[in-house]
Amino acid sequence: MKRSLNRVILIQSNDELAQYTAALLDKIGFRHIHRAASKTDAENLFTKFMEKNEQIDLVVVDDSLEEGALSLRTKLRDLNTLVITKESNPNNLNLYAHFNMKKIIFLPYGRKQIEKSMLMSQS
Repeated sequence: MKRSLNRVILIQSNDELAQYTAALLDKIGFRHIHRAASKTDAENLFTKFMEKNEQIDLVVVDDSLEEGALSLRTKLRDLNTLVITKESNPNNLNLYAHFNMKKIIFLPYGRKQIEKSMLMSQS
């Protein structure tokens, strides 16, 4: 599944996991991956892209982020968002869906899980 998406924001606080995820995204064909290690870093990236009127094609957010994916819900609501989480908490899953974060994968994950989540979003 080759993609030619231009801008991906990867929000992960763990450096090793961020490198792993970025490498998977690159192998799938995603380009221009911008890393945010915190909610503040992510908000700064969103602001930068908005000021330049540049489209964000995908946001990948690790829910183990200190503030969690839901803390970014107002920024993510209208964006193509993939949430990475370690647990299947029904309350959080319902909240993700409510805020249009319907693409969710669970730790541990690999290339196939990311690709499958992207294919599901196209149907």
